[in-house]
Amino acid sequence: MANVVDRRRESKSDRYVSSRERLLKRHKKQVRKAVDEYLGSGKGVEQIGKESVDIPIPADDLFEPGIMHGQGGIDRRVHPGNEEFNAGDKMPKPPGGGGGAGDGEGEPGDQEGGEGYVFQLTGDELKEMIFKDLELPNLERKSQDSDETEQHRAGYVKDGTPNRMDLVRSKTAQKMRQKASRKPIEKKIIQRLEEEYGIFKKYAADEAAYPDLAEDKTYQKLMIAEKLKALTDIVGNMSEQYAEVLTEEDAGEIARLDDEIEMLDQSKSIIPKWNRATDLRFRNFDDRPVPADKAVMFCVRDTSGSINEEMMKDSTIFYWLLYNFLEEKYGEGKVTVEYIAHTTVAKRVTADEFFNDRDSGGTVVSSGMQLTKEILEAEYSAADYNVYTAQCSDGDNFGNDNELTKKLIDELLPQMQAFFYAETKSGQSWGDPNRSDLWEMYKKIEAENPGKFFMGRIKETRDVYKVFRDFFTPVGGSTEPSSDKKSSMRLEP
Repeated sequence: MANVVDRRRESKSDRYVSSRERLLKRHKKQVRKAVDEYLGSGKGVEQIGKESVDIPIPADDLFEPGIMHGQGGIDRRVHPGNEEFNAGDKMPKPPGGGGGAGDGEGEPGDQEGGEGYVFQLTGDELKEMIFKDLELPNLERKSQDSDETEQHRAGYVKDGTPNRMDLVRSKTAQKMRQKASRKPIEKKIIQRLEEEYGIFKKYAADEAAYPDLAEDKTYQKLMIAEKLKALTDIVGNMSEQYAEVLTEEDAGEIARLDDEIEMLDQSKSIIPKWNRATDLRFRNFDDRPVPADKAVMFCVRDTSGSINEEMMKDSTIFYWLLYNFLEEKYGEGKVTVEYIAHTTVAKRVTADEFFNDRDSGGTVVSSGMQLTKEILEAEYSAADYNVYTAQCSDGDNFGNDNELTKKLIDELLPQMQAFFYAETKSGQSWGDPNRSDLWEMYKKIEAENPGKFFMGRIKETRDVYKVFRDFFTPVGGSTEPSSDKKSSMRLEP
């Protein structure tokens, strides 16, 4: 049997990652596709929120590399207890081909393949896959009254911790300090050299060959370093030519100037290479308040007698998706959820009552909208909160109530970021499942408020997931669930 050695380099990031996490990462797209197909079929939507979920994946969607041993080749091995062959004998090939794990019988492709795999995802992994590329539309940053802060770069300071030291800035500051410290010394050296230049010039056979430095425009335009270099070269040459013909007085003056130049030059060497107090630069950060992006979601549900068990189940799944989406995507405390149930009268209820209780009687949608308006105006300022409403209904409404409902929604929409309406028609045994008076009226509101009013119809359980994704897929994004595109919160200034 052959031994296979894996010599692939292991990255540091994968060193402490489990085999399961590697498998999930390698087949991320296939698992994501299987999740979306499973939920889209309506079978798995009810499992959201459980600790673990089994996701079936077709065998054709997964590919695992393998090693197969073909026929032929030279194979040397020792068989204990061999009584038939001697060294150098040739062994016959195994019947039926061999090399594989099967019995060798049958033609290629005439056997039925495997049924697939079941991949178990934790509840958190499932939520992350479902809600990753979804977001609340038109989310705006509101008031600055927030306890949350974030760090921003705020230039550089001369003191700080070593991990924040900026080497480039520090080196630049060091060079500038050294240059600034040398500048006055070099100016004094230039003055001495100009004096020596003037003394030597008197002994030149042709003084015109040496210009007057005070009037020479080319010389005056030179930088300090350029002047120093030019004078050092010229005075050095003049010293070689005229040192022997100098008078005693001029020779003494030249000697004095040379001594001063030497002392000044030595003083440059004592300038410290590094000065911690002035050279080091550290990146500075300050804490700035993060504008609050708080939101409130009003969940308005029709619990009247016309809502059958299928409709109740589908609307429950829709709101359960919505609840988990808000919790997973934006975290605890970011989005407040208000639950409103209505028949002919609306009431504010708890989450448990909202998901489990059911009433009887007629339907007056405006009662839910009126209570939403009252709670919004009393407890949530549009200046501080992003306001959203999600409504589920079967489309029935008291005939004369549509006009009042539209009036209330028209008053609410300017204070809201978006309004979502999901119409449940599952198991409806009467009327036209493709038409309702409430739907037709809402279509007019949708046309008047594009990008702010969203509608979707749930005819069967498999439609719940699609409608939900249509509502919360970013503008310009793909509603195809298998997309692996990263999303970000759309925060408008």
